[in-house]
Amino acid sequence: MLRWVRMIAGSIGELAVSVVLVTAVCFVLMTIGLGDPLAALYGERLTMVSEQEAAVLRQVYGLDRSLFAQYLTWLANIVQGDLGISYWEGRPVLDMLGERLGATLVLTVPALIFGYILAVMLGTWMAERAHSAGDRLAHAGLFAIWSVPTFLSGLVLLFVFGVWLEILPIGGIAPLGETFGIMHSLPYLVLPLTVLTVHTGARLTGIVRSAMVAEFASDYIRSARALGLPSKTLRRYALKCSMFTLITTASFQLPKLFAGAVMTEMVFAWPGIGRLLLTAAYQRDYPLLLGAVVCISILTVASSLLADLVCRMLDPRIRRRREGETR
Repeated sequence: MLRWVRMIAGSIGELAVSVVLVTAVCFVLMTIGLGDPLAALYGERLTMVSEQEAAVLRQVYGLDRSLFAQYLTWLANIVQGDLGISYWEGRPVLDMLGERLGATLVLTVPALIFGYILAVMLGTWMAERAHSAGDRLAHAGLFAIWSVPTFLSGLVLLFVFGVWLEILPIGGIAPLGETFGIMHSLPYLVLPLTVLTVHTGARLTGIVRSAMVAEFASDYIRSARALGLPSKTLRRYALKCSMFTLITTASFQLPKLFAGAVMTEMVFAWPGIGRLLLTAAYQRDYPLLLGAVVCISILTVASSLLADLVCRMLDPRIRRRREGETR
């Protein structure tokens, strides 16, 4: 028990260091790339403010200090659960992110699950027919899907099913004037979920196929096939031995899924964190932008932590190797 506590504590420490490094880089890049925060806050009104008044405002907002001092203050506030106040909304950033996080998770978590199911089914089918005409044709189709941006796929589906056939709503998260509910909001979820699921499945299928091809070529599968075991049993054993690759890959898919969700949420007017992130960048709302980056960073690094812990639980060799590294 103590060994697991020590291992989890070490992983959480790595998570905290990763989040600090990511936020530090983003803090510097936003300050350099987006310009003066005071100009973002006051806009054209800043031209009517004298230099003395501008200096006072910078002192009030802490902008007169060095960039490193500003970052340390911001980081100390985060530890206390304070992500700041949005420049444009005038509301706590934490409250705004909390309102949008649920919508993003409703969209991305099922997309990751369905994408994996699709990838496992299609990747296994391709691995069993490796280098055949069907395998090459499936490769070409997956490459075509993967090459198309998510926003373009979304626009095509939006036109076909929302404008032309008029069988699905063209945007939003629920009927006008109603809050989100799974049953009455399901039609609004179909198109954006389809876009993310197909693109996620297209990315993962090649990884699943490669892992399954390697397992089918292994000695134990060849021996099992020589003994006359059915194909269903061989697939089950090969998939079980490929599980570590699939779990590890899942932790790297979440950042890509969030990146795809940003444009998908914009196309389908889905009120998630991705759409909020783009709006904050356009308005140069520094506190909101940094808060969204923190939220996405924590979710991404936490998924890597979870995948690492699951792999350690499933394979004692990984756990022993990690324990040896920490000694």
